[in-house]
Amino acid sequence: MKNPNYKITTTKDELKGGLFGEIVLCVFEILPYLFSRSIFPEWDVKSELYGIEPNYTVIPGVFDIAYNPKITSKREIRLSKLRRLRRKHISVLGGEIGNI
Repeated sequence: MKNPNYKITTTKDELKGGLFGEIVLCVFEILPYLFSRSIFPEWDVKSELYGIEPNYTVIPGVFDIAYNPKITSKREIRLSKLRRLRRKHISVLGGEIGNI
């Protein structure tokens, strides 16, 4: 499955933890897995606590992404589903540890 077209989403009420302890950590732990499979998703991560009104968007918004995702997303995936995947494929962004 090369270059699938995904959009990773949350609602503004879904993320109640800290900006770095929950949102950034979760995203950074799953990025190596996504990139190793050539998955460069569109992001729509929201948080009522840290997002920018009126939509409460955190990614992109407070944090931008360093690539241009495809214009149209075919499959929407909840960040909460990636959390389960993250437990199985956790890795350190920029590290040489690989999968733990």
